[in-house]
Amino acid sequence: MATRWGICSAGKISHDFTVALKTLPAEDHQVVAVAARKLEDAQEFAKKHSISRSYGSYEELARDPDIDVVYVGTIHPHHLKTCLLFTNAKKNVLCEKPLAMNTKEVKEILDSAKKNDIFLMEAVWTRFFPVSVEIRRLLAHRELGEVKMVRSEFGVPLMHVPRSVQKELGGGAVLDLGIYCLQFILMVYDGEKPESIQATGICLETGVDETVTVTLKFSKNRMAVFTCSSGVQLPNEALVAGTKGIIKIPSHMWCPTSLMVNGKETEYAVPEPYLPLNFINSTGMRYEAEEVRQCLLKGLKESAVMSHADSVLLAELEDEIRRQVGVVYSQDCHAVPASLTGVSSMATRWGICSAGRISHDFSVALKTLPVEDHQVVAVAARKLEDAQEFAKKHSISRSYGSYEELARDPDIDVVYVGVINPHHLKVCLLFMNAKKNVLCEKPLAMNTKEVKEILESAKRNDVFLMEAVWTRFFPASVEIRRLLAHRELGEVKMVRSDFGVPLINVPKIVQKELGGGALLNIGMYCLQFVCMVYNGERPESIQATASCLETGVDETAAVILKFSNNRMAVFTYSSSLDLPNDAVIVGTKGTIRESAIMSHADSLLLAEVEDEIRRQVVAVAARKLEDAQEFAKKHSISRSYGSYEELARDPDIDVVYVGNIHPHHLKTCLLFTNAKKNVLCEKPLAMNTKEVKEILDSAKRNDVFLMEAVWSRFFPVYVEIRRLLAQGELGELKMVRSDFGIPVLHVPRLVQKELGGGALLSIGMYCLQLVSMVYKGERPESIQATGICLEAGVDETVAVTFKFPQNKMAVCTYSSGVQLTNDAVIVGTKGTIRIPTQMWCPTSLVVNGKETQYPLPEPCFPLNFSNSTGMRFEAEEVRQCLLKGLKESAVMSHADSLLLVEMEDEIRRQVGVVYSQDCQ
Repeated sequence: MATRWGICSAGKISHDFTVALKTLPAEDHQVVAVAARKLEDAQEFAKKHSISRSYGSYEELARDPDIDVVYVGTIHPHHLKTCLLFTNAKKNVLCEKPLAMNTKEVKEILDSAKKNDIFLMEAVWTRFFPVSVEIRRLLAHRELGEVKMVRSEFGVPLMHVPRSVQKELGGGAVLDLGIYCLQFILMVYDGEKPESIQATGICLETGVDETVTVTLKFSKNRMAVFTCSSGVQLPNEALVAGTKGIIKIPSHMWCPTSLMVNGKETEYAVPEPYLPLNFINSTGMRYEAEEVRQCLLKGLKESAVMSHADSVLLAELEDEIRRQVGVVYSQDCHAVPASLTGVSSMATRWGICSAGRISHDFSVALKTLPVEDHQVVAVAARKLEDAQEFAKKHSISRSYGSYEELARDPDIDVVYVGVINPHHLKVCLLFMNAKKNVLCEKPLAMNTKEVKEILESAKRNDVFLMEAVWTRFFPASVEIRRLLAHRELGEVKMVRSDFGVPLINVPKIVQKELGGGALLNIGMYCLQFVCMVYNGERPESIQATASCLETGVDETAAVILKFSNNRMAVFTYSSSLDLPNDAVIVGTKGTIRESAIMSHADSLLLAEVEDEIRRQVVAVAARKLEDAQEFAKKHSISRSYGSYEELARDPDIDVVYVGNIHPHHLKTCLLFTNAKKNVLCEKPLAMNTKEVKEILDSAKRNDVFLMEAVWSRFFPVYVEIRRLLAQGELGELKMVRSDFGIPVLHVPRLVQKELGGGALLSIGMYCLQLVSMVYKGERPESIQATGICLEAGVDETVAVTFKFPQNKMAVCTYSSGVQLTNDAVIVGTKGTIRIPTQMWCPTSLVVNGKETQYPLPEPCFPLNFSNSTGMRFEAEEVRQCLLKGLKESAVMSHADSLLLVEMEDEIRRQVGVVYSQDCQ
């Protein structure tokens, strides 16, 4: 007989689901009743859909004896309560995704379903579309070989929709959109739990996520990347790349009606609706409804296609992504009873740990506060007599000869830790494990590892903990924060702070075992001041220069920090010098504390070009003369040399193209720049930042032109992209995504470390340079890289997420192991640019759906690489620069090369690729 449905909620999604049900045979599916929180809403819904019963409460629907299964279409913050209502009423349930707000709620729902012996499924409708069924069939038959990469994206502008942006309505891109990408990845990888997750996101002021990019690493060197956004329109496609082929869902990956398998597209149309729909392709919800019916007919309590384990894993991954991005819902939080806070409602009762000088001063300071608010109850020292003397001096009633005794005192609300910093970790853990709140002198610990251990203990023991950076609580600091919050200085551009006191005669400042050193004792005051002014923002770069004592600790240092939006900070500290000990904050509208600013002008000496630069190939050099002669004969070149040194001495050479493998770039470039030759060097310019700087320094010192041959930037497609961006055609840029993957594991120079192998330096750098170009050479605020390495120690497949200032993001995926789509997408608030294929040497561009071709000249000889005649564009750029007397190109500048290699170094560091050149 027919499966009898009850509809819970009369909203938009319930409308579409009911319309979808009506596309199925009436003898199989019937809608018996609908319930809403208002009876009139239910009645209106029932009338529209010809439903016989309508209820003004969900409880009435739960009591209806003629309901086989309930479809729950409420917003997800209500799913837990609603599902429990129906499961406890022994009703089978199909609940809209996400099943609940977090893993805890999901498990509670599933436990109730199991306890009540009923069917329950999370309505991940995508999995039941014919496209998804076909994908599972192809994967089961290993049509793609071994799957290596899955990529998916879902972005729709939803900032105007309250339920997408308001936290109390369950807003946020991950739970609303990202779940589709995540479930797709898990379906492809057969419900396997990833080995690692890296998430980078942008959050709205409401505290929910707007745009998030996630990289997942699975066993057997398999990866996945997805991006979701409620702020911008993305291509909304999905890709599965294997060793034998590629599957692509070209659009609407969450409700797909077409599938491309190795370039061949097949359509899978959904039925037409009998009423207008709120969401695209919603009649496809019929497939999940039919799955429910089939499961009920078989007596199953869950679907094998969207199982309870699938729902738990989905929720667990969503929780972890939200944790990394920083999204917390009220459902994640649990109020702490007052009895557990450990603080008296009357005076705060202090325990003093250590009877040293700083503890003395702190106790004196406490006595300046009202006695009804603060009381010192006890003091502890390592020697009882020291504690007794301290107690007598400060009129403290209890004194202990060990810190353990203080930790056991039941009348202590909070402990002030005044021991020297090498002991902070051990002492803080002692008190927090005793459930004591802690105020610990700065620095909180000796390093990041220790600080994290202390913070984790505080969290685990549910106690208050604070590093005693007292400066921040002075009225002057409070006033500074007020001025900054009210933007009295305009945009802050520079912070400068000095702190120097001659303390070389103080053992704890100069002895390493006592935690000596100017930074931890003095410089941290400057550092905290900078961090306070810039509101806790992480600097983009840090440069420190210091002098150290013979004991191995720092004595004097100068530090330069660069922040986003071209803001900087400089601070100097010293334990041997008496510095001015002042601070300056400079903004566009004013200054806090006047100070002279020293500016340095940079000058560039331009050489005049006396003769017209010729575009002739005059000579070729190789390590073997016969190779050079063969090359010269093929290309009608008059001179051939059996060494690079001979080429460097040729007086008729204006510019040298360096095309050897990149481990040799440093030596070769230095040879030619020192011979006063202009140079165009193949990318990557060198193996690491140190080598790149050495090459650039040599070019500058020898006053010659030098450019890294990132040929992509000079293609007409890239020129057009820069024009569109400069004119603001895309509005505000929000996302860049680029893929480049080719199976080249058979090529020695791609896999052998000594040949500079690895996907990043040969392939991935094309993705990086595109991102850098689009964002005008801006340094990313953060980089997260996850990769797979070969046994040779080089990277095979890597996914990288970049976060830039002003909530801009980028995602790059590159591989030397599998074929990817090799496209690129630039998304702005007003439109989208897409390079549909061969993003590194493109001949077509799609702007807001309109494609334009940019053909290349035909070659005179067969080529080794695709579209190589496009290298003509970079050659012409070199010519124009030389004619103008320039030493670098504005399109691919020295700064661009430096930023590229710095990002490459950081990605390699995270992935774990180290070349011999890094160890020199």
